[in-house]
Amino acid sequence: RSYATQKSLFASYSKTRKDAASFSAQADHSEHQLGTTLDFGVGNKKTDLTVSFEKTLQGKWLKNNAWKYGFVLSYPKDKESITGYIYEPWHYRFIGIETAKEFKDSGLILQEFLALKPQYYK
Repeated sequence: RSYATQKSLFASYSKTRKDAASFSAQADHSEHQLGTTLDFGVGNKKTDLTVSFEKTLQGKWLKNNAWKYGFVLSYPKDKESITGYIYEPWHYRFIGIETAKEFKDSGLILQEFLALKPQYYK
């Protein structure tokens, strides 16, 4: 997602919602801009990009299996005070298969796990 697109999305949400920052990032602060994050869905407006996605077959499958393919849930339930964002059962970030296994075994949420990792490459 480009800077311009993210800027436009956040501006649009902010016009109608006071809580826009709890579900949308400002430009240059979005995981989508990293190019490592996907929003999964089933092609249904009633479940896509809603908490209801967690109850779909696809949402359940992702919860149990995404890590095997290197994807992890970015914004888990009841962790808003840590992540700064609402629960988004559709929002997954790619961190690599080996790292996703380590993440799963850690029991941490993504932000806690990444804080323990070096954020640079040699």
